[in-house]
Amino acid sequence: MAMEASDAANPYFLSHSHSPELVLVSQPLTGDNNYAWWSRAMVIALSARNKIGFIDGTIVKPSDADVALIQSWIHNNNIVISWLLNSVSKEICDSIIFSAQSAMEIWADLKERFQQHDGPRIFQLRCQLFSLRQNQDTVCAYFAKLKSLWEELNNYYGGRGKCSCGVNWQMEYIMAFLMGLNESFAHVRRQVILMDPLPAINKVFSLIYQAERLQNIVIPSSVKTFNFDASKCDDVHQHHRSENNNDGDVGALRDFFQNLRPGQCQRLLSLLTTQLASSSSKV
Repeated sequence: MAMEASDAANPYFLSHSHSPELVLVSQPLTGDNNYAWWSRAMVIALSARNKIGFIDGTIVKPSDADVALIQSWIHNNNIVISWLLNSVSKEICDSIIFSAQSAMEIWADLKERFQQHDGPRIFQLRCQLFSLRQNQDTVCAYFAKLKSLWEELNNYYGGRGKCSCGVNWQMEYIMAFLMGLNESFAHVRRQVILMDPLPAINKVFSLIYQAERLQNIVIPSSVKTFNFDASKCDDVHQHHRSENNNDGDVGALRDFFQNLRPGQCQRLLSLLTTQLASSSSKV
């Protein structure tokens, strides 16, 4: 059964969010320097909106005999063209706005102009990876730069994790990351290299990141080291026990006086007064 144009699974479906002013990617295409990133981001964005068929040729232009379908195709095609125009630099936009009648033709034009051949781009990526160093970057910023270059390079090999010569790309990835770190991480770098087997790249990053956090912990100069003295500790405990005993005597005496009747209190006071007077006369 054919899907209706109102069905969200239908590639001809358009909602209020499918505006021609929509910008699909954060960085516009400026040339061959960012075409690989841009094309990948555009494919993801168009796939998410179920419009990838309008650039890869899987949704062909219907015959003019099907009036309703041709109108829907023109509408969708123009929407995708608008998204492409919004996602390139002004100079590139001026060069394509009149040159093609379909989104697929514009996509093919940009690919032919800006997609680099494998050899030169692989050479460029390897040179950048070889020279990349952490320097003043944080570990996170340095790793992000490395990951961007490495993932693009790996993409040229089909994302297999190994090249045809059998080199383990994960190991090469880890070594490239460790080689570019500052010397302040020399100790943890040696520990990672000695691990057998080597952990995954994200685990290695986590170890280095934790080491960086430890390096950034500042201990205030006012903090003193506590020297433990066992003899002082015994004195404190002995004094504490003495205070507890005195507290017990005072408590018992307080309970004694609270339990006396008024007549008993009077006789006790008379006795104490007589004893005090007798003691004074003997001095």
